[in-house]
Amino acid sequence: MSGGGELPPRATAWVLSRVAGATAVESGTRLTGGLSAETRLLAVARRDDEPLQVVLKRFVEVSRGSCVAWEADALEALAHAALPYEVARVLGRDDAGSECDVPALLMSRVPGRIAIEADSWGARVHALGEALAAFHHLERPCPDSLPDYSQVGDKQRSKPVPDDVNLPDWSAVWRYVERLDSGGGELLHGDYHLGNALFEGERLTGVIDWASARRGRRELDIAYCRVDLSMLLGGEAPDLFLAAYESKAQRRVEDVSRFDLAACLRAFPDPVSWLPGWLDAGRSDLTPPLIRERLRDFVQNALARARS
Repeated sequence: MSGGGELPPRATAWVLSRVAGATAVESGTRLTGGLSAETRLLAVARRDDEPLQVVLKRFVEVSRGSCVAWEADALEALAHAALPYEVARVLGRDDAGSECDVPALLMSRVPGRIAIEADSWGARVHALGEALAAFHHLERPCPDSLPDYSQVGDKQRSKPVPDDVNLPDWSAVWRYVERLDSGGGELLHGDYHLGNALFEGERLTGVIDWASARRGRRELDIAYCRVDLSMLLGGEAPDLFLAAYESKAQRRVEDVSRFDLAACLRAFPDPVSWLPGWLDAGRSDLTPPLIRERLRDFVQNALARARS
């Protein structure tokens, strides 16, 4: 089995039990770019049928077992949704890891490839904004299992801030975010960014990785993607994304600067923690000083708009 070594026997047996007519796992390749789980694309041989390609996410830190429930519940809420792109179908879930070797989720494969390269990104960012607007337009009920988005920043706040690197004015960010009403009952992707979209050419074919699904205000999904784009691509990418979203949604996103500041706290205290996923996906041009500088500029602009 290529990329990541052999699949543990219990995991293999569980996969086979969840695919009708399965006889063997023929091959597997580790998928790059993820931080929360080990993800593999598997080819499962079947009696009297062609091999089926499936995606297995194994949350190797047992403490992340709740991510299985969040992702599975979000995907099930989106089953049969009228979206212009695909989301995975749940084939099997093991929330506690009692059947598979660790908490795990088995899903259908979504077509396309991750495309976070720095060249010719305009069409992809535009498609990313339109795709999020299409998801938000569904207004699907939010599963009861999903936590509130506001809990994310609270968990981060106790982390020490490095004092020897170029970082945003976090104390000012916290002051604004404390006054922001981020509560809401809408279903959010929770980790919406370019690396969780799949493309065929410039066409967005799927949205993946719903393990951080949350409940909250839709502006938080928008702002989080803007924060990610500010570091991944820089320049006008965050504003191009917002413009595409607003055009598709046919509405203006109000008070976006304050939501930008709230979303920035996902990178608190140091955005360097985001770098491994980008490097794993091939963005060797990104460095700690570069992404820190880009985030600092993004935060400064958001603070200036929030104060005006």
